[in-house]
Amino acid sequence: MKKHVWNLARLVSLISAIFLLSSCSDGKKIVDLNLKYLPTDRVPAQVTDEQSQQQIAEAAVVVGKSLQELSAVQMTVHPPKKLRKPFDTRIPGMGKMASISWTGPVEPLLKKIAQATNYHLRIIGKKPMLPVLVSLNIRNKPIADILRNVLYQVVMKADVAVYASSRTIELRYHSN
Repeated sequence: MKKHVWNLARLVSLISAIFLLSSCSDGKKIVDLNLKYLPTDRVPAQVTDEQSQQQIAEAAVVVGKSLQELSAVQMTVHPPKKLRKPFDTRIPGMGKMASISWTGPVEPLLKKIAQATNYHLRIIGKKPMLPVLVSLNIRNKPIADILRNVLYQVVMKADVAVYASSRTIELRYHSN
């Protein structure tokens, strides 16, 4: 009799387990995995990313040219008291050829130029509340030409001078 009760208990537990498991399912589930694989060189995001990077680069060049034109107009409308002669490429370090693509504050740019030419940067005057911005995209030109371009863009807010004897590039902010 114990054996019969034991078998009955096993049968009831088996039926209840089957009932519980079948009650969790609401019917036949079909999983449709229709996957398409794209090779990495054909992913649309990369093409879009490359196109947007190209457009940003083109826009940066156009903005740089516009800033140079605006600076030229400002110099003609409000010329400095005395136009300084161009930087001489015969000054030590100024004839060194360089390429630069820069849009941003003038101070870090002049620090990089000073490091590249083994000069040090001296800053004179009170730094303006808004940074003095420069935009350059120059390839294989002497450092003297790059500094001339910088001077041309900052002429309304600052002055740039080179002292070869002390190997100093000086950034002088105008008082406002």
